[in-house]
Amino acid sequence: MKHLNLILSILLLLCFFPMPKDYYMLVRCSSMFTLEVMAYHYYKQRKIALTIIFFSFVLFFKPFCPAWNIVDVIASVLFLMLWMKERFRKSLGLTYKHIAVVFNLGVQGGILVLSAIMPLLQFFDHSSMNTSQETHELLTEWGYHCIRISFTNWMLFFLFLLLYALIYVGLYIWMFHHYHLPWDKAFNRCVDDLEVLAREWHCSYQLVNLVIFVFLFLFIIGLNYILVQLIGLNMFIVRF
Repeated sequence: MKHLNLILSILLLLCFFPMPKDYYMLVRCSSMFTLEVMAYHYYKQRKIALTIIFFSFVLFFKPFCPAWNIVDVIASVLFLMLWMKERFRKSLGLTYKHIAVVFNLGVQGGILVLSAIMPLLQFFDHSSMNTSQETHELLTEWGYHCIRISFTNWMLFFLFLLLYALIYVGLYIWMFHHYHLPWDKAFNRCVDDLEVLAREWHCSYQLVNLVIFVFLFLFIIGLNYILVQLIGLNMFIVRF
């Protein structure tokens, strides 16, 4: 189990590259089996949240299910984070409070910021100022759906994606200001905030923790990935 999360993460990331068809089937079958083993492993350790998550992923990795890239991305990020948390805990001697502050706030927040910046970079990369017919035909041959838009509309879309990314960056900076060190103070403040939400939502602290740091985190990652994919299917031809 020591390097299992890292191995699964790498195997899933390789699915984004051209591979033999049998490789994708092998990864899905092996992932399904491994996820079941890991879910049982976490169940024996009484880690109910991770047990539910891994059993849920089993449903998506059944061989007869469609090969959804979005599931591969979410699962790969999850496996990589679990591996990093375990390795950092052992190599640096971090306590539970250190791990919670570094990964639940720092690492997860950083990943969300990067995922929000990617649509902006994708849009900028898939924009062309060359409006010639030859360029249009060449892009079509490469499989892009060319969309001709005015410079004003292009700028509005660009500013929207820029604002979207800056909101994440601003929230990330605010989070570090709100949950500043020392470790104990940052951890206790985070726990206090989660307990307040639990009282307002009339549920347990554990459920709020699960919803925010697992389900909401994975949902936002998936949402930003879908946005990147949708932008990547098109080439925006800017008309002046």
